[in-house]
Amino acid sequence: LFQQCARRVTQRSSLDEADVPSVVRICQLVEGIPLGVELAAAWLRVHSCREIAREIERSLDILTTRLRNVPERHRSIRATFEHSWQLLSETEKSVLARLSVFRGGFQREAAAVVAGASTATLSALLDKSLIRRASSDRYDIHGLLKQYAVEKLQDNPRTYKDIQMQYIRYFAAFLERQEERLKGVRQKQALLDIALEIENARRAWKLAVSRGCVREIEQSVDSLYHFFNLRGRFREGIECFDQAIERWDENERRGRVLGKAMSRRGALCGPLGQYQQARTYLERSLAIFERLEVQTEQVFCLVNLADVARKQGKYQEAEQWAQEGLTLSRQTEEYRGAARSLFLLGVIRYRTGDVERAEVRLNESLATARESGDQRLIMSALNTLGDVSCHRGDYAEAQTVFEECVALSRELDDRYSVAVHLNNLGTVLHVLEKYGKARLYYQESLEICRGIGDRTGQAIALSNLGEVAHARGAHHE
Repeated sequence: LFQQCARRVTQRSSLDEADVPSVVRICQLVEGIPLGVELAAAWLRVHSCREIAREIERSLDILTTRLRNVPERHRSIRATFEHSWQLLSETEKSVLARLSVFRGGFQREAAAVVAGASTATLSALLDKSLIRRASSDRYDIHGLLKQYAVEKLQDNPRTYKDIQMQYIRYFAAFLERQEERLKGVRQKQALLDIALEIENARRAWKLAVSRGCVREIEQSVDSLYHFFNLRGRFREGIECFDQAIERWDENERRGRVLGKAMSRRGALCGPLGQYQQARTYLERSLAIFERLEVQTEQVFCLVNLADVARKQGKYQEAEQWAQEGLTLSRQTEEYRGAARSLFLLGVIRYRTGDVERAEVRLNESLATARESGDQRLIMSALNTLGDVSCHRGDYAEAQTVFEECVALSRELDDRYSVAVHLNNLGTVLHVLEKYGKARLYYQESLEICRGIGDRTGQAIALSNLGEVAHARGAHHE
């Protein structure tokens, strides 16, 4: 590894035989840690192998006598870091320390805005193996080196606090820019962009909550909710929103953002089968937004309350919530609320046996969803229209619809929806007595539901697997 790194630095094809003992000593001094090897090799621009080994040994002596509470196994790598740090310019030191605020890597633009890093400084740090290139425009820092750089940043508490604030603002603005993209034809790309930055987004959210940054929390809440929801990361989302709910009280300044955190938390409880928790948070949020007269947020609460009631089989209550949500959606021209309300009204009609009216509502929902380009909304309406086709005995049409739904949900990496649609596709093949294929779809649905914590989905998949086993005569199974 040292030789490979040295080749990049010196353009020499191999090390001299006389250098080998010094290289062995260097590798011993850094305890074979790859980062230590890379950093040491980067010094070949200014030192010989023998000088590098001597410098690390000298730094080790200093650290042994001066540093306290440092595990023995970390002393040599700290010496490596310390020597590398001393070789940096003041600008490079400042930028490297500031870059330590990032989690899971960072883009060049983020480094410029948050850490004041120019392209030239990033290139210099890259050449010295202090940062690594993750892709053409993305970098990261080794975890141990990041810890060291954080300590340097914390040496100046005011700068540390200012950089954290820059970090919070940058990722709040980033999430706010994704909000509309997550609701339309650019939904897939928005999900990919957030996935790349989710570690930074979560950390920025946590810091914003601890500092009471109301504006930045409100900028972030919708995109985080849609990401956690569409990717089936329900527990992670609940944990995130709990941070704000548990820390903040409901006052005039924070009422709106607290209400949003509560409603999103409630909505994420539904897919986990935590219906009572879902209702509690959604009803509390609805009360806040009725008092504040924020109609768009009332729609969100009403639609999700309708969905929870529908899943509990409380169809009359669900219909009342959904109808109220539809009325408010049309008043505020909120297409998502209208599409979801129409979908729920269609599902309720279907479940209560009014197939004709169900189909009308579902097609209205589908038309609204297609106009917006929101794939999750499109899938919801299509899925129940597939159920209607099954009800009428048109299994070929149902299979086509469910296959489209599976493809759309896989494209979004929407695991919750994938599980639902696989189960429905399995049901069609089950009815057509294609038990082998049906079993595969049910089994995949079950595994996904177990992974995301969807207990209702697990129950349905297990029940269907049991029916297939019965049909195949596998009674013990």
